[in-house]
Amino acid sequence: MLGYFVVLILLEKGNAHVTKEILLSNAVTAKGKGMLDYGISLACRLAADFDLAGLELLLGWLPTMKGWRLLPAGQVKGIHLPWDSEFQIPWGWNHEAGFMDNLKGKAAYLTQARTSTALKVADELGVEYRVIHPGAFAGGEFPAAVLKAIPGLAFENDWTPVGFKGIEAALRCSDLTGAGIVLDTCHLARVAEDADCAIKVAKAVMDRLVAVHVSDYDEKRGEHLVPRWGNEGFKPLPYVLDAVRSARPRVPMVIEVMEGDPRKAVEDTYTYLTR
Repeated sequence: MLGYFVVLILLEKGNAHVTKEILLSNAVTAKGKGMLDYGISLACRLAADFDLAGLELLLGWLPTMKGWRLLPAGQVKGIHLPWDSEFQIPWGWNHEAGFMDNLKGKAAYLTQARTSTALKVADELGVEYRVIHPGAFAGGEFPAAVLKAIPGLAFENDWTPVGFKGIEAALRCSDLTGAGIVLDTCHLARVAEDADCAIKVAKAVMDRLVAVHVSDYDEKRGEHLVPRWGNEGFKPLPYVLDAVRSARPRVPMVIEVMEGDPRKAVEDTYTYLTR
């Protein structure tokens, strides 16, 4: 516990050379870390070690996880709300129906214990944005009025459902609510046909971009991989990141890799983003 507080002090004091635009998601560190901590303490240590600007907090085991209560004020910049797979919602995606018929939402989603708790955590921590997957609202009636009232809401370009480009779902949700967009490069890689398509998507969301979730995708090796130079993974990735940096240099890049040792994954992704 003493080590935990030392880490928090380091995060609070900061560093003159902090890379302002890079955040770390505890999705990198959550695996096998239990219901109470969910990788938060390790994410804090890694964020301090690499002089990152703070955390995007993935809230997956609420309301049981308590580690967030020890976080210093101002260190959590964003909250990733639990997605629909973490809720036992009785409605599924109807692949035979049109998108708008499906996107009439699950108003009950926002009354579920974990989501309502997550929103309260976001308010208590004073985060800048709250990210949610469009697929969470498949079926039912889309609760636009409820969503409009959530400050700093942003929709992520989820790659599901199969056959539908998630960026279009995110854009439609954004249009209906005035919310922002979080661009996930792994999800983008699953639907972008080439570099021109990927950059076109990035430019389409640029004016409402809130953050970028950075990870790689390879059809053989899987999702949320450490970005690699060369012929592996999503080849347009550096062009997409360059386009964002050029147009919106203050938009945070969130390390969201889920491959191998967390420290090595953060180090390699940090190097990729800063070289």
